[in-house]
Amino acid sequence: MNIINPVLLDNTVLTNFGLAQRPDLPHTLWPNRGCTTLMVMEEYYAGVQGGGLPEGAWDNLPVLTLSPDEKQWMSNLPVHLGAGEQTCLAVSYLRQGLFASDDLRARSMAQNLGVPVVGSVGILILSVRRNMVDQSSAQELLEQMIASGYHSPVDDLNNFINK
Repeated sequence: MNIINPVLLDNTVLTNFGLAQRPDLPHTLWPNRGCTTLMVMEEYYAGVQGGGLPEGAWDNLPVLTLSPDEKQWMSNLPVHLGAGEQTCLAVSYLRQGLFASDDLRARSMAQNLGVPVVGSVGILILSVRRNMVDQSSAQELLEQMIASGYHSPVDDLNNFINK
């Protein structure tokens, strides 16, 4: 599967939007571009098996297979990054994509590599700006994510949406 300028969703984003029961938002924001890797899906399904994450939330999300070049490139990433983050970074870097993650170390690495980054908060803001949800619904989703364990860098979207 070859997706042009893919948007690689890592497990932090899958978890947040899965728990909020809104996997449709990343799908709708990036139709034909949103995807993930097998390593990320394995991380997510470990959470499903553990009983904490909803099953089936991401059944329609394309799962990319890494090329030999991506596998080689990934092997040079720091070991402190998880396999899911490493695979997403490799694909987003080599295929000129966007990396969607809330993991601070992975985001920092992506930014150092020149890979564009977005997180759950950014996805919520884009969803409001594109009229997919209203501002109060996005705020409720953020609060729901935080209540489910998301360590959000902000607790109020209002200051960001109107900019």
